[in-house]
Amino acid sequence: MAAVSDTESTHRTTDRVSQAAHEAIDRAAERGGRTEERVREAGRRAADRTRDSLDIIPQYIEHHPYRSLGIAAAAGLVLGMLLRR
Repeated sequence: MAAVSDTESTHRTTDRVSQAAHEAIDRAAERGGRTEERVREAGRRAADRTRDSLDIIPQYIEHHPYRSLGIAAAAGLVLGMLLRR
């Protein structure tokens, strides 16, 4: 009789562990899904901001040609200094 009781106890323990593991996996999958959606939304917002910036740049250059030239020269100087290292 002890063997049957031990077997039943082992099955109950296995069932509880299995249930807990499934619940943990379900929670992790849910969090992963939410995190994925937040990352996708952040990517969409960044892409939108980049597109907006790219639309503005030609207008800025047209209205401020000398300032744009100065910014480009400064950026080239900094980039050249960084690449020399």
